Amino acid sequence: MENLKTLLDELKLRSFSQSIEDILDRYPGSRKEFIEILECLCASEIADRRKKTITYRTEQAKFSQIQTVDTFDFKYNASTLKLKNRYLKLYTPELITQGLSVLFVGASGLGKTHLARALGYFLCQNRLRVRFTTLEGMSLDLKTADFTGTLRKAMLAYTQPALLIID
Repeated sequence: MENLKTLLDELKLRSFSQSIEDILDRYPGSRKEFIEILECLCASEIADRRKKTITYRTEQAKFSQIQTVDTFDFKYNASTLKLKNRYLKLYTPELITQGLSVLFVGASGLGKTHLARALGYFLCQNRLRVRFTTLEGMSLDLKTADFTGTLRKAMLAYTQPALLIID
């Protein structure tokens, strides 16, 4: 029963959670089955909401393509192999709450964009806001917004996300 209440609370169905005991007491012979059915339904709803949130966050991030750390070949180059452990330490949602900034610097073709997108996608999977842009794209966007009088709104698009990736 505690598991069901936890699931109901996660779905923000607090009233439902408070009333369920009284309702289930009306059907003592089927109590266990009702709880199992409700747990399955709640788990399904939670999974669906998470999936939709991740999809939404990923779309809002404006990635031109999805890349993950699993598809990155750290053995490609001595410099990428050297940074592997430091990079993988970034894979915690605390990265954002600690207010850390990350700067990828290196020659062209080392995979900086791939690693930045992979980190951004990881945060999207943790239901955090991310925004990916190029310096040129952001500059053009902000200049246009300033010209049209919508700079404040445009600035929010770059300051509200938990992670801003400028390529």
